[in-house]
Amino acid sequence: MYETDGYYKTNLDFNEKTLSEIVNEIYMLENDTEEKYSSKIDNSVLKNGFYSCNLLDPDILKKCPYIEITISRIQELLFNYFETKVTNFTNNPHILKINEIRIIISRMGDYNLVNQYGNSYISGIFNLKNIPKKNVHPIDDALHFIKNTTQNFFLPSYIKNENTINLLKPEEGEGIIFPSQFKHVIYPHNSHKDSIKLIFNATIDYDHHYDKLYPIPYWTPINYYTKLDKEIHCKEDNKIVVIFKNGKGILIPHNYSEDELNEKNGSILEIDKEALKSIIKDYTKDMSHIFNDPEEKKNSMENNKENNTMENNKENNTMEGYKNQ
Repeated sequence: MYETDGYYKTNLDFNEKTLSEIVNEIYMLENDTEEKYSSKIDNSVLKNGFYSCNLLDPDILKKCPYIEITISRIQELLFNYFETKVTNFTNNPHILKINEIRIIISRMGDYNLVNQYGNSYISGIFNLKNIPKKNVHPIDDALHFIKNTTQNFFLPSYIKNENTINLLKPEEGEGIIFPSQFKHVIYPHNSHKDSIKLIFNATIDYDHHYDKLYPIPYWTPINYYTKLDKEIHCKEDNKIVVIFKNGKGILIPHNYSEDELNEKNGSILEIDKEALKSIIKDYTKDMSHIFNDPEEKKNSMENNKENNTMENNKENNTMEGYKNQ
């Protein structure tokens, strides 16, 4: 995850089969005969598209295991890897809580009006299915941040006086995370092929904690604290063992005597971040069939680097043309 122009680029790192399974589950929700998974949307024009209800619903996730993994993966990215120039959320991830996650399927003529999420702190958009680039205008279905706004106090000074940020068209599986107050628009969809995006909003919640996450994480946090309970955490020879919500555990080294442990009983136990770094990818399930193979991903990035550069230059030139009209 890295920053550019005040927003953050990241990647689910899912392979093509995983993305395909996610898309299949999304279409299953859209095609429900009772339409119980759809919702109204105020900030978009969806003539033939689909806007889902909030996916943080146990009944939905029981039916859609790949969507469940996707939600947990986004939570993992925010907990373990999200650092900004202002705040390192990996030092206090318990305060960033996703309270809404939805799907948007866009079809011919659909678009997103100029919008911002005033009731949230951090928002994100992940592309799960893109329209083919062939015979499509560079701005079709593109995300565009509008920076010329009175609500720009959080923007870096070097971009406050500019009107726009370059067009963003993430690849499938890629995401953009940004401050919720950023005004943005998604340009009209002018293709007969579907575009599918996952959007989320997160708030600051000081009572939030890894143990309160839903769905139950397959991953282990990089930052964790709990209240020390001698009966639960202290094993033979006074060893401290912490078992996470997902069933994984970690042995905590310490030099406390039995009397000192008795004194600390009921106090906050914070696990050293360096110790947790070594186990954050010790997943509860085999995820090798979910994620990209690292070597294949490296080769793919190298092969596409030149094409992406050419595509970005083309899009930037296009926007310059619009600005000069």
